[in-house]
Amino acid sequence: MEGIRYDPGAKEFSAEVSPLKTRVEDAVARYGKDKVGVLLISFEEAAAIFAAAKAYPILSEVIWQGSDGTAATAVLLDPGVADFAVKTKFYNTMASPGMSPLAEKVRNVIREKLGRDPMAYTYFVYDIAWTLALALDAVGKYDAVAVKEALPLILEHYMGASGIIRLDENGDRTLASYDLWAIVFEAGKYVWKVVGLYDGVTGRITWYVEKP
Repeated sequence: MEGIRYDPGAKEFSAEVSPLKTRVEDAVARYGKDKVGVLLISFEEAAAIFAAAKAYPILSEVIWQGSDGTAATAVLLDPGVADFAVKTKFYNTMASPGMSPLAEKVRNVIREKLGRDPMAYTYFVYDIAWTLALALDAVGKYDAVAVKEALPLILEHYMGASGIIRLDENGDRTLASYDLWAIVFEAGKYVWKVVGLYDGVTGRITWYVEKP
């Protein structure tokens, strides 16, 4: 269905959530609650959107889906909105290295140097640096066109920290894996947790918690 746009600088979203409630009601009437969900593409303003959505019971009776813009966002741990995220199974996708054996090597180096786990995109940056270096070495010159043409061949023989890398005709990755982040209530408080992994190679989801 057609989406609802909003001003990301706004502080309150009742004007946007009201028509959302109407659209969800219409969709539920046509297809049933188990076939209806809300895709929220936003950043920290998601907290204010949830606060407004709590005024309409129907909006907490369907599943909501987020993205890397809302994954691990601290403001959503506020109990005033975190309960809404839990009730609606607000899962958020974040690019993941998947099951690559090289990922653990990179993770251990970062832990040793920084004392914490790396962000997911660290693995992709690692592969960018290495594949460009290998392509430069293969062509033997600083030539952007030659490097671009060499990259597909380099990637055929490269297992990355971010997993298998194959490109389509536009130069985009054809395979991608995603961690599934969700807010859970543990030890008396709300926390963000990776609850599953979508494997782009197999097309399957591995759940680290009881399957929803």
